[in-house]
Amino acid sequence: MSRRASFFIRLDGDWMEDEKVRQLRRKDGYEGVGVYLALLTLMIRYKDTAYQIPYSQLDIIAEEDIHIPSERLYEIVNDCIDISLFKFGTDLKTFYSARRKNELMAAEKTREKQVKAAFETNKKLGRLTDKSSVSV
Repeated sequence: MSRRASFFIRLDGDWMEDEKVRQLRRKDGYEGVGVYLALLTLMIRYKDTAYQIPYSQLDIIAEEDIHIPSERLYEIVNDCIDISLFKFGTDLKTFYSARRKNELMAAEKTREKQVKAAFETNKKLGRLTDKSSVSV
């Protein structure tokens, strides 16, 4: 198991019955649904681009992460955009899931608050002298 920060993707019990997921399943089968879920998990890597996946990274993602032909990945991503499971970023060079992006940004804010609170507590207890002693 990875030593990276743990995270989860919320899947409601009836998520497969969501109309957008049903459209994706009709268009791209379970392969499309699996790729969609894989991309949701990969969004955490793209903190530097506000959790938006650069469209230019799809060739690398296809080869290194999802192991499908890049043409197929482009097809599925474009289908997800057409169905509105993903949205283009304002620059039209990235795409993202609004719900997943909001979840990741909320988790980031929570971690920042926790780090700040830990620093302040340790400072009051005389355990720290500078903020660099606390890490996320």
